[in-house]
Amino acid sequence: MPLRRPKKRIRRDSAQAQLELRSAATDAALAIYQQHGLEGLTMRAVAARVGVTPMALYRYFTNKTELLRAVGEVALGELLSEVRTAIAPLSSARERIRVSAQVYIAYWERHPEHYRLVFLEAGRPDLPLHNPRFNEASQYQQGIELANQVFSDYADEIGGDHSRVPMARDLRLVLVMGYLQARLIYSRYPWHDKVQLRDQVIETVLSATADCLLGRSVPAHDSA
Repeated sequence: MPLRRPKKRIRRDSAQAQLELRSAATDAALAIYQQHGLEGLTMRAVAARVGVTPMALYRYFTNKTELLRAVGEVALGELLSEVRTAIAPLSSARERIRVSAQVYIAYWERHPEHYRLVFLEAGRPDLPLHNPRFNEASQYQQGIELANQVFSDYADEIGGDHSRVPMARDLRLVLVMGYLQARLIYSRYPWHDKVQLRDQVIETVLSATADCLLGRSVPAHDSA
């Protein structure tokens, strides 16, 4: 009878154990938020669900704000990975913008609880978007850099003005976030055709950002 090798035990203070606990904590935080809202999401509740003491959890997250920031970073990391995978085989910058907008919208529509936790309940300093350190997260910065590269390529493709790349990038965000805000928040509104509406928004993104890069958008007002 062959000898069974004992399972390798993972030290609680090992790097792998720390990553596993952080991952379990962010999953637990999101689950509690879905069930009980922001008020029910406490460090004690997360610790209980993960199976550690609250003091042990504080070794990984200094407070609830840092825990929520980590949840937001996980969501952004997942989204960024999906966008990169989807646009990697595309040679046309226009198509990369189209597909990235489709993936961006689809991700938040599939995970409305992620969207609410990251973007909504404005004014709450403990939510990711209002955390002053959230824009320092590598996923956040990588997303901005990817958008800048795609729109720079789009400017090359259509003969646009590279100085207008940041404006085109921001315009896309405004249009897509406006759609998501309407769709995910005003759920009782009698939407006529959700699929066609989404497709029209994406077409608007393409035409509006092209106009912006080509200088056909509304000119800036002189400050007086």
